[in-house]
Amino acid sequence: MAIRTRIFRIAEERQWTIKQLALVMGLTTGALYQVQRGNRGIGAKFIKAAQRAFPEYPLDDLFYDEENGCQRPIRW
Repeated sequence: MAIRTRIFRIAEERQWTIKQLALVMGLTTGALYQVQRGNRGIGAKFIKAAQRAFPEYPLDDLFYDEENGCQRPIRW
């Protein structure tokens, strides 16, 4: 299972910079860049930070499973 996130698209829609997103999430910009580029996986700390930054979104709207190019909801 490859967990992917929609938070970068949501932040872009809000016209947030990566620095603003990092501040809201309580993470470093470097960590966000690594996740965005696929160089770092998404773990519990990242998921909790995303929930803090976007409390109005359910987890299924923030994260999805991508396998063979198909997006599927994650079974939490």
